[in-house]
Amino acid sequence: MRNKAYISMLLTCFVLTGCTEDQYDEYILKGKTAFLKQDYQGALINFNKAANEKSDEKVQELINETNLKIKIQASIKRGKTALESKEYVSAIKILSNIVSSYNDNTKLIDMVEDAQIELNKAKLLREESLLKVANSSIEGEDYDYATKMLSELLVINESNENAKKLLKYIENINNGSEALDNKLYDKAVSYFTIALNAKPNDKKAEKLKGEALNDKEMEENIVNSTIQDETEINESIQQPDTNFSDEDNRKIQFVKDIQASMEDYYRSFTSQLRGSSEMISTSSIKSEVRLIYSQALSINVPYPNYQPIKDNWLHCLEETNKYLENLDEVSNGNLSAFAKNTGNKITVYYEKTQNGLDSIK
Repeated sequence: MRNKAYISMLLTCFVLTGCTEDQYDEYILKGKTAFLKQDYQGALINFNKAANEKSDEKVQELINETNLKIKIQASIKRGKTALESKEYVSAIKILSNIVSSYNDNTKLIDMVEDAQIELNKAKLLREESLLKVANSSIEGEDYDYATKMLSELLVINESNENAKKLLKYIENINNGSEALDNKLYDKAVSYFTIALNAKPNDKKAEKLKGEALNDKEMEENIVNSTIQDETEINESIQQPDTNFSDEDNRKIQFVKDIQASMEDYYRSFTSQLRGSSEMISTSSIKSEVRLIYSQALSINVPYPNYQPIKDNWLHCLEETNKYLENLDEVSNGNLSAFAKNTGNKITVYYEKTQNGLDSIK
């Protein structure tokens, strides 16, 4: 009787064990099928059921791998959502982390490739966004912010040629503007030319290059005219001769007075344009020009037909003062204050004065 009971118990254990093994295998199979279909949640449910039937190293490995897949899948989804919402910085951060963390895991090749594709999209869109903002900032002459955007772009893609060209443009626009303010016209022209090579047909660079060329020409005209006139003045000054008539002496005195005023003007103003070794401030030059003007007002005009000569000289001094006032505004950053025709007027009135003196017999 006892033997019968023992045998019955053994048979029951064999039956139960066989059922457990069958269910384990069934759950493993279902889990692997779901896994291949990328239904990782369904796979995890079946693997956990298999573990309840029999927990071994095989099923634990499958559970761990599935949990990792679920984690990465969720991260890729977050990255794609950020990308769709145009949150490019966030998308790049999420997707870059996936690629860098699991790039060497052969079991995750498909997921890493998916993340890489989305990462490339996010980087490209971020580059386009940064480039658009940088161009807009350049148009508004906010070069510091444009530089910041372009530098960030090069961190994403160090080979972006558009960003490199715009940074070169900004550098040379800034250097050229500084050179122009300091009246270093040749350097300014060179910088603005480089800026135009980096950003062809740019209105700002074209305008500034034109200003530098015009200023250079104007300065050269004034200096050349003054050098010539200075020579003529020194050669023509004569002392009144006692043999001359009173009329001749009055003529000579008038010429001497105007020429002396022009010599003072040369020392105070035009020598500074030529780069005198004793450079003084704009305000000091203005004070001297005003003094020359007040002295010129007292010059005696012996005959009415000589009055235009004196008037032209006074106009030359007045235009010089305007020129210096504009230079003060330019030094304070107001480039639009610089009147391009001012220097031309100085030259015109100066030449009219000299021609008037030459006409006196």
